Amino acid sequence: MNQLIQQVETNIQRVGWSVIAVNGDPTINMPIWAYTVGIERMLGHSELMMSGLPPETMQPILNNIGTLIRNGTRFSPGTQADNVLQNYQVAFRTVHYSWYTGLFGIARRIYGHWEFQMLQVLYPDAEGRFPWEAGCITTIRERQPRLDLPMGRMGIVPTA
Repeated sequence: MNQLIQQVETNIQRVGWSVIAVNGDPTINMPIWAYTVGIERMLGHSELMMSGLPPETMQPILNNIGTLIRNGTRFSPGTQADNVLQNYQVAFRTVHYSWYTGLFGIARRIYGHWEFQMLQVLYPDAEGRFPWEAGCITTIRERQPRLDLPMGRMGIVPTA
């Protein structure tokens, strides 16, 4: 684990952030996810996370957003952006703190606290419908749980 933390710190110093990919966790009904660490410290912007795609797809998307942030773009909760994915918008939602301990342990180790901000990056289905919109494909909804809601409101019991 110390080697991983050192690699993350090296990436943060070299690039401005690091992307962590994590296998899914069925105990909290969470598919595979990836998140950034260092963007808040180095660029003064919320960290970013997304779920439900292969790591080799999520990492370049998060890196693209990180580069946009480094170049001056800011993303806010509740907004959508068309400069992240070609031909599709992405949406940003605040991740509720009840999710942090189960999802962002490496960020906690790097920051030394849980007070960082995290935005969920959500992608639409092939027709451009987001998970909260009528007609969105079920698999797209299942791959992107509502992390803006507390775990308990989703019927999910947090693990210790």
